Amino acid sequence: MYETYIPSVVQAVAREGHLVYCYFDDGRITCKDMAPLIGKGVFAPLADPAVFASALTVMHGTVS
Repeated sequence: MYETYIPSVVQAVAREGHLVYCYFDDGRITCKDMAPLIGKGVFAPLADPAVFASALTVMHGTVS
């Protein structure tokens, strides 16, 4: 059976403008712009930068 390695997020850091820096266990670092999602539906409370930063976490190798 063929196995594919899927990297896990080990750390996520919130930055100004609803950016999230994701640090992976394979050494990669990516930056994701979450602004297009913020303020809509269940993400509405995250429009407040303080709430966004405090709610950001890593669970089971993914950003939550």
